[in-house]
Amino acid sequence: MLILHSNARALDMTETKYRILVIDDDPDVVELVRDTLEPEGYLVDTALSFRDSELYLSQTVPDLIVLDLTLPDGDGYELCRRIKRNDMTCNTPVLILSGTTRLDAKVKGFVDGARKYITKPFELNTLTDSVSKLLKRDRQ
Repeated sequence: MLILHSNARALDMTETKYRILVIDDDPDVVELVRDTLEPEGYLVDTALSFRDSELYLSQTVPDLIVLDLTLPDGDGYELCRRIKRNDMTCNTPVLILSGTTRLDAKVKGFVDGARKYITKPFELNTLTDSVSKLLKRDRQ
């Protein structure tokens, strides 16, 4: 079953909105991230599994991906590697948002292509600041 959420809305042609895909199997985390980023002006889509995220990414290229490492049907590291190997998504910044705090896990995330690693629990302003910086850096 595909469970995706899109909050796309009509946009003024002069207004640029960044589209962010949040991949996490915890609906509470997904809701928190969405409720934090949407008021900042971002369009937030969500996927609750590895499979759903692959389906989404086969149809849409977001401006940034927020990725949990623990998914019910796959490994977040593997998903990050696939995102970085795909010609359509290889330039999309990946921000890992994970409960895994071990240094080796963080290093592996960066080796696999993530640009930022935030551990749960996290400060909301840390998330918004990181997203903003990654999107600005990506556009320069």
